[in-house]
Amino acid sequence: MPAVVGETVVPFHEIAPNASVRYATIDGVGYLSVRDIIMAVCCNEEEDQKKDIRKKQAKASQTWHTLPETCKNEVSLFLRKLQFKGSGQSEQPVIQFQGALKLLMWLPGTHAKILRSKASDILTRYFAGDSSLHAEVEANAESGAAINEAARAALPQVVVAGETNKRRKTVATMEKELAVLTVVTANIREQNLSLREQIELKRELFGMELSYERDRLSVAGQMKAQELEHESAKLEHERAKFALLDGDRKSDIEYKRALKAIENGPAEAASLPPSAYTTVLKVYTKHQAEFSCVPPKARVGLVRMAGKKAADAYRGTNGLHPPTTLENDLEVKMYPVECEAMIVESLRAASREVLAGGNQQQIDGMLIKACKGQDTVVKINVTCE
Repeated sequence: MPAVVGETVVPFHEIAPNASVRYATIDGVGYLSVRDIIMAVCCNEEEDQKKDIRKKQAKASQTWHTLPETCKNEVSLFLRKLQFKGSGQSEQPVIQFQGALKLLMWLPGTHAKILRSKASDILTRYFAGDSSLHAEVEANAESGAAINEAARAALPQVVVAGETNKRRKTVATMEKELAVLTVVTANIREQNLSLREQIELKRELFGMELSYERDRLSVAGQMKAQELEHESAKLEHERAKFALLDGDRKSDIEYKRALKAIENGPAEAASLPPSAYTTVLKVYTKHQAEFSCVPPKARVGLVRMAGKKAADAYRGTNGLHPPTTLENDLEVKMYPVECEAMIVESLRAASREVLAGGNQQQIDGMLIKACKGQDTVVKINVTCE
């Protein structure tokens, strides 16, 4: 059962003056009454105007039946049967708008001839490229007349000129807005990149400032600590020199502390790595048990004499003077740790000279007696250089 909606009568005066045609929508497609179209364009004689409506309808039906079959076959795809509402109505042919225009090309009568002439004129202007058609097409697109609405409804897949212009304008506007938006977006993106770079740069600079400030404070603290340590070392070094050189020591503990202070020296004297180099005083301190027989007051002279002998031995082996560093007014010679055995021999030779004054047998006997814990006392003259 077909779904018929929107059954109405529409003006058709664009085709024939004072004409109207019944119109209905079947299954979503608009259809016009074939009999009403034939009545609108064919009943143009004066006597036809005075005829009864039923006679007009009969004449229209007769005109339809007398049309050549070739014409009917050409519009058959646009035809359907429909019974309009009302008493005495029977099924009659209805036709879509495209088929109705074809049908008008074959019908007799003055109005049909006028329509064919108008269609010929429009086609001529179309093929000639008459630009005045633009205004007419746009006017029809804007028109709400029944025939224009029916034509638009007959072409649901096709966009009419007015709608095309509207969409064209809309698209143009959207393209402009898109271009502006693209530029704005690009600017925002560039600004974001610039801002991000500025943030990273500021963060880096801030980090550098913090690092610089931290390093500056650290260096200042280290310098202050080194300065205090240096002053303390200088005082301890001076006290040790007086305690050793003047012979004014009060106990063995104070004496050992003084030797250690001289060995370490002031803070600025440690120019060589202590793990790689050693000194005569360090070697003496390490092996001082072997030289316990040397009188305390003679031990400074022992270290000095051993220093001279070690320097001569190093120079004889390497052909160079051992490196030195200044500890205030004292010059300390530095030796590689591999030279420890050579320094021990220098200390032994110096101890023999300090204790025996050059008498090897006397010093050897004294060392043997002292090491065995005997009570024999040998008096010797010790000269401290």
